[in-house]
Amino acid sequence: MFQDLRFGARMLLRHKGFTTVAALTLALGIGANTAIFSLVDAVLLKLLPVKEPEQLVLLSYLGGRGPGDEFTYGDYLRFRDDNKSFSGTLAYHPLRLTVNLDGRPEPAVSGQLVTGNYYAVLGVNASLGRTILPQDDLSPDGHPVCVISDNYWRRRYASDPSVVGKTIVLSGSPFTIIGVTPPEFFGLEVGAVADISVPTMMQKQVMPGISGDLIPYRVMGRMKPGVMIEQARADLSLLYQRILSDFSARFGDAIRAKGAQYLVERKLVLTPGSQGLSVLRRQFSQPLFILMTVVGLVLLIACANVAGLLLARSTARRKEVGVRLALGAGRARLVRQLGAESLLLSGLGGCLGLLLAYWGVKFLVPLLPQGEMPIRLDLGPDARLLGFSLGLSLLTGALFGLAPAFRATRVDINTELKEEARRLGVQGARLTLGKLFVIAQVAVSFVLLIGAGLFIRSLQNLRKVDAGFTREMEIVGVVKDAKYSSLREQVGPMFYVPFYQLGGQGQMT
Repeated sequence: MFQDLRFGARMLLRHKGFTTVAALTLALGIGANTAIFSLVDAVLLKLLPVKEPEQLVLLSYLGGRGPGDEFTYGDYLRFRDDNKSFSGTLAYHPLRLTVNLDGRPEPAVSGQLVTGNYYAVLGVNASLGRTILPQDDLSPDGHPVCVISDNYWRRRYASDPSVVGKTIVLSGSPFTIIGVTPPEFFGLEVGAVADISVPTMMQKQVMPGISGDLIPYRVMGRMKPGVMIEQARADLSLLYQRILSDFSARFGDAIRAKGAQYLVERKLVLTPGSQGLSVLRRQFSQPLFILMTVVGLVLLIACANVAGLLLARSTARRKEVGVRLALGAGRARLVRQLGAESLLLSGLGGCLGLLLAYWGVKFLVPLLPQGEMPIRLDLGPDARLLGFSLGLSLLTGALFGLAPAFRATRVDINTELKEEARRLGVQGARLTLGKLFVIAQVAVSFVLLIGAGLFIRSLQNLRKVDAGFTREMEIVGVVKDAKYSSLREQVGPMFYVPFYQLGGQGQMT
């Protein structure tokens, strides 16, 4: 095999034009598939970078007004203290933080309130300093400490190793940085990075003016060894019903007066938490699979193109194959030699495709709808991505290489050694297989062309839809101080628009 690979490399170097065209064709197909797979992997498949993520479960509920995954801090305490299935239970609340570094205001960053056992339950240790511990979350206003992410440490502190112990001002209150999380840990929500984490007992400092009873928390637990999710579901469901019963007994009159009976008609749901939480997963799972199918068809076209090139090249090598057969070479030996050349070609295309994917995926993430905080995904090359690229390269080598290899070795020795007879005798047979590849290429290309046309027309139609209001507005002023106007907008709204103008009447301001 080493001899076959060495000879194949010599043949590819001898025909540089063919090698370049074939490798670039494969690189486009493999690169497109690898780029889309990196998004699929990051959004849909990748596990949380924590200790034994398969033991994590997420708590949510189904109620009269649909599903939800937010609980009060009191609910969390009951889940933590009264369950029999979890070895640990954590809670967190995502929020935005206003930051001041060395007297300089910074743009708002994503942060979170976390319980003192957040990092212990996840099994995440700090890469620098230490994480938040249970003793940091015992008393209100007691421990103004915080942990920053590796990304924020590199972005704002230039990877300064002496960052531990420095003071950072969050929402007007000073906090001491006690640690930096590992580079691979981004939090529990895919697509978002919690740059700064503070204990839940410091809620009043980072969210002044908001009652702690109104803050919703997401709750996650780690199951004890040997406990199945069905057992945990039965245990926690009974516990949640007791929580709702106590809530109803305490506030039943107010609930009935406001017609909010749905608050006590919920059922607890436990789902695997190994992949974290992701709005992106719910929003883009189907479009990503559609894109994966489309780029798979593109790869088939690329394989058909290269197979056609190999068929044409095999015609020029028929006399060479005839001489080898006349000297005693077996057909299987020649197929192995030609297969080695195909594998080298697919490997070269795979390497180029991996580079194209690494470059092109940076342009895919900005195309996703961005919220107030930019989407951040871990799209760096890892063992899964390299394995996918390698497997795809081997598969493409088999797809476009086997048929031309078998076709090239099906020759008549006496005929091939006679130049004139070869020209007259193999013309029809060569065109038969070539026509099959052309038919396949045209069919797949036609499907992709129709799909692209439908997508473009749908986009044009969407741009023509009347949104019900004028899209362009005139800025008439800037609010000097817009603090905490609502729970979900901890730093105030970005824009203020008169309500009546949403109908599109009058001059838009």
